Amino acid sequence: MNKRASNITPELGQRIVQIIDAFSEEISWGLVIAKIDKEIGQRYTEQGLRKHELIAQSYRVKKVLLAKQKELGGNKKYRVATAKRLLELEAENVLLKEQNNRLIEKFVLWAHNATGNNVTEDQLNESLTVQSVHN
Repeated sequence: MNKRASNITPELGQRIVQIIDAFSEEISWGLVIAKIDKEIGQRYTEQGLRKHELIAQSYRVKKVLLAKQKELGGNKKYRVATAKRLLELEAENVLLKEQNNRLIEKFVLWAHNATGNNVTEDQLNESLTVQSVHN
């Protein structure tokens, strides 16, 4: 009798995403399941993996990426354009991370100030009300 695989923790989910990201030629749920079993020693079902959004999304993205690479792999002009776009996206990613860090810092400051002024989370989450102006 087969032993039930352990629950997928966030850390294990990240490890499974890394396994999916490592595929370079062909991918299927069967291949992913076999690779997870080999590397982690746990045998998950396709249904079990699909219910984790991060894993399912990673699989879908990798599947599309591999199909595009296969379709356009021999096209040098495409590879040059792809490399250029990759550099642009990496630069944008750095900027977005910096922006995100600034917003997190601002959020922490606001949360601290709200707590110091006895403003509750429910009050902060209240919908904005629009007041009409009558002449």
